[in-house]
Amino acid sequence: MPIALVDAIGGLDEALFIDHVDTEWAFRAMFHGAHLYGIPWLAFEHNMGEKVRRIWFFSWRVWPERSPLRHYYLFRNTVRLIRRPYVPKVWKGWALVKLIVDTLITTAIDTRRGQQLRMMYRGFVEGWRKL
Repeated sequence: MPIALVDAIGGLDEALFIDHVDTEWAFRAMFHGAHLYGIPWLAFEHNMGEKVRRIWFFSWRVWPERSPLRHYYLFRNTVRLIRRPYVPKVWKGWALVKLIVDTLITTAIDTRRGQQLRMMYRGFVEGWRKL
């Protein structure tokens, strides 16, 4: 990648902290004309939550159980990205559906549903208020 392109794209958005930091950078890179490529034989192991649970949602799936604080960041950062003009519309639509599904499943399976809903709502509101 040419250094001029790296300078134009800039670094990671530290204000996003933890969720969608890499997603946002990739969208910004594509907006500036970069082409992104995947390397299918490489694996990056990371946790999407505290633990995972196997659930039935139109088929058996592994679903991450996140802390209420992690849901706050996920919702806040997703909404922040939805509001940015360079983020593709198809991702924005997918992200909204995923937030709704995450809310429904989390409230159905997590015993901390009250805390979860409060933090999801707080994240949504903060994401909408701040860019």
